[in-house]
Amino acid sequence: MLRKLSARRGSTNIVEHVKDETKSNSMHKDHSTTACRADAVPSKRWCQRYQHWIMIQLLTIICITLFVSLAIFEYIQFSTQILTLREELNHEIEDDPHGLMCNMDSCFDYSKCNTENDSVTEIYIYPDNAGYEWLLRKIPHDEYKKIHDMFQQHITIPLQNQKVRGVHVTTDPSKACLFLVPGLCYNGNRCDMWEGLIPSRLHALPYWNTYGRNHVIFDHDDSPSTKYGALDAIIVRTAAHGALFRHGFDVQMLLYGNVNLRSHWSSSSITSAHDFMQRPLLLSFKGSTSNPLRAKLYHVVQQRNRPNTKDVKMLLKGYTSNKEYHANDYNTMLLQTRFAFVPRGIGTHAYRLMEAISAGCIPILIGDGYVLPTFDNPELDWRSFSFKFAESEMDQIEPFLRGLDETLIRKMHDNVRDVYPILERGTHFSLFQIVQHRKSEHGVNKMQL
Repeated sequence: MLRKLSARRGSTNIVEHVKDETKSNSMHKDHSTTACRADAVPSKRWCQRYQHWIMIQLLTIICITLFVSLAIFEYIQFSTQILTLREELNHEIEDDPHGLMCNMDSCFDYSKCNTENDSVTEIYIYPDNAGYEWLLRKIPHDEYKKIHDMFQQHITIPLQNQKVRGVHVTTDPSKACLFLVPGLCYNGNRCDMWEGLIPSRLHALPYWNTYGRNHVIFDHDDSPSTKYGALDAIIVRTAAHGALFRHGFDVQMLLYGNVNLRSHWSSSSITSAHDFMQRPLLLSFKGSTSNPLRAKLYHVVQQRNRPNTKDVKMLLKGYTSNKEYHANDYNTMLLQTRFAFVPRGIGTHAYRLMEAISAGCIPILIGDGYVLPTFDNPELDWRSFSFKFAESEMDQIEPFLRGLDETLIRKMHDNVRDVYPILERGTHFSLFQIVQHRKSEHGVNKMQL
């Protein structure tokens, strides 16, 4: 009996202990809940901020993924278009690999130029974001900005400000006679890009229409090997080789000089032909070895001139000592020179041509395949103010110059002074006057037919 009673009491104690433990846990839980509720407001704010941050990160990742996917898709699409285009043009390229048969009658659509006022040429200038230029302009490359800014300064802004007579900029492509391609970098090595990207960039323009008819490409780079893939487009460039230049269709342009000494020359005491003959240097050159031709010229000059010859100065980086090279100022040398060597650089052209003319020097052009710009101006006769020599004739230059009559030299110097403004204007806007002139000729010929 006692055992049963003891067992019951023990059982009761166990039950009461369990109840007490349960009650204790319940009280602890209520206390925790109360504590959590007391901190509920700041906890909720923190959770919301964390969730917002996670959402922003996810959205950022999604946007970047979509952007990269879109860029890859566009690149694949344009590459596919180029491959298809190459197949379509195979027969034409085989017959005429450089579009050399193009002229203003076969590769230009005059029907686009029929306006109420035939004396005005309507031009559509592609915006900077045309094609996928907007993507390339995001690339932090100095050359892109340099070329773009130069194009804006010398071409776009003067056109938009109506500083070119007979030219009107239109925002309606359907009214345009000419389509002006934005200032692009066409030199793959210079801009660190794949060379095949150049034609794909052109074909991505919305009004290109396969061949680029009535389009104008300005290429201020002096690389002779640029491939545009543009058979019908008018190419205005500075490095056209005579074998590839389409006379009467393409336009040769002068490289803008890095220095302009016109004001120094005009304000100095050497403004007359008589003073010009008093310049101490017969011939001079200072520059880099951008072409092996310049090294050959240096050796020719050094072999012909003994140390006591003081009126010929040839300073070539890498051949002349650094001390002598840097001791002679380039601008001062030009202003003291009667004849200036202008050997070709990377391409067939050189910045030195306009620089020498701006200093009043008579330029000595050296290079094969050199195409001199005429701007369709019959009065522009390069033989009246310059001399041109083949690369094989370099050893004949100095004896030839020393044998010239002084009267002829003075006359040529006067012509240099008079021709500089024509060349400066022609460098910027000659194309538009040329097209206007060709339009007028086409209209006359059409009426005669």
